[in-house]
Amino acid sequence: MVVLLDIPTLIGGSIWVAAGLLYLVYLTKSFRDPLPEYKPQSSVTVQEEKAV
Repeated sequence: MVVLLDIPTLIGGSIWVAAGLLYLVYLTKSFRDPLPEYKPQSSVTVQEEKAV
């Protein structure tokens, strides 16, 4: 229930959403390009390195 939130919380949430939208516009170059695919980097731990 968004109506029950305090004013500072609503302002902070609105700023957070606006920042996310601006970042989305930046990533897609004003929605002309598709979103880049997420490719997680694989990290090799010490135990995996010893097993190899």
